[in-house]
Amino acid sequence: MDGGSGGETVTVVMTAYECAPYVDEALRSLAGQTRPPDQVVVVDDHSCDDTVARVRAWCDDLPIHLVSLDRNVGCGMARAHAMHLAGGDLVCFLDADDVLLPTHLEHLTATWRAHGGAVSPRALVWRPGEILVDYHRVVGLHIPRRAQLARLLADNFVFYGALFPRDAYRQVGGIRPVRHGDDWDLWVRMAAAGTRFTVAEEPTVLYRRHPGNLTGDVGPFDLERVRIIEQFRREHPEWLSTRAWAGVLRHRRTMARVHRGLARIHHGELAGVRDLVTLAGGGRRSVAQVARQTAYRSYRAATFRTAVRLR
Repeated sequence: MDGGSGGETVTVVMTAYECAPYVDEALRSLAGQTRPPDQVVVVDDHSCDDTVARVRAWCDDLPIHLVSLDRNVGCGMARAHAMHLAGGDLVCFLDADDVLLPTHLEHLTATWRAHGGAVSPRALVWRPGEILVDYHRVVGLHIPRRAQLARLLADNFVFYGALFPRDAYRQVGGIRPVRHGDDWDLWVRMAAAGTRFTVAEEPTVLYRRHPGNLTGDVGPFDLERVRIIEQFRREHPEWLSTRAWAGVLRHRRTMARVHRGLARIHHGELAGVRDLVTLAGGGRRSVAQVARQTAYRSYRAATFRTAVRLR
């Protein structure tokens, strides 16, 4: 691996599972980078469609190391397997159904040279045929200069496609076998170990929303996140003050209720409206959480207006 203009080498890690409709666009966007990757590790998680064949077709255009697993192990473990194969100084994750703008690697590596640590990209939520939406802005995410660990525990402000030093990954023991949110779990441990996060100044990722991920049930994710936070609190009480730990858990439990209410509305259940009305009565912060999540998930505006009127 030769490295970029600054001398550092960059490996892009991609996991794929039955992504045949999308993986060509993801790899095409990688091949069009103004700062080409030095290595691309693709681990196919035992797909039954032609994902593997499509990835192989790009081997003449990209430095791809392709591995096809003989059983489905889930995204987290597939990503951990890919990281074992990754070389290079810096690593960048790429989801097989997302698209990178041409300056993604160039912009993130330049930001890393300026600030060190790890770099989160900015993303545009992309539903083909609709207006692009700034992900961080609509969800209300920001990276604080201080107390990054507490903020990360409460809300994952690091987006897919983040760039980070491979040594920082090794320092915290890599990806753990969690069921949901393996990347968030990794960022939390990296922050606790001293890694500072910076957000890139300009959007470089198109975060594709499609039927396969648009209506996904986030309930298991919410439960897993609360479980992991409780485990972190037991094992590392020194990370935060007692009050800060309580605030993080209260926030995550509130968000689980918000998501549950929105899911009920999506399935036409009036109970979901009552859930959101109850939460909206919990103060200004709860109202903001309900509003942001409703806007992000693009439920009909009339539905939320109905909830407000009922209140």
